[in-house]
Amino acid sequence: MKNINKILKDAILNFNRKNQKDCKKMFHKVLEEDPVNPEANYYLGLLYSKEENFQKAVLHLKAVVDLRVNFLFTQQCRMILGLIYFKNKEYDRAEYEFTEVMNSKLKMPQVYAALAAVYYYSGEKEKAVEFAEKAYNMDQFNLNAKTVIFCATTR
Repeated sequence: MKNINKILKDAILNFNRKNQKDCKKMFHKVLEEDPVNPEANYYLGLLYSKEENFQKAVLHLKAVVDLRVNFLFTQQCRMILGLIYFKNKEYDRAEYEFTEVMNSKLKMPQVYAALAAVYYYSGEKEKAVEFAEKAYNMDQFNLNAKTVIFCATTR
């Protein structure tokens, strides 16, 4: 296990240095020994998301969510999952992930703005404006909220 911790630490260093090819191999090596390692799954989820290999990204990020090792870690993975689903026009799944974050009592304008966008693209303009206004009231500089309010009320 000591060796795995060293590999994980080195993989994170490589990730931070943007050496994606090497760190990806290292994270996979960690998972060979510890298949439920939350950090390795998280970083692989980020790497695959960046590559737009969303199927693999979702697999790793959902593993972290299922482990529930850390509240903020879990919510961050849910936000990334929501974004992936949104990009893939899977609005029901995106709504689920963003709503889970919102229901976790994490009151961030980004969550409301994300839900506003989901509702806007799902054709639920009233709901989109409602959530965009919540985001805007928390952060008047939130461009996503402003955009949804503008688009939903001018068309």
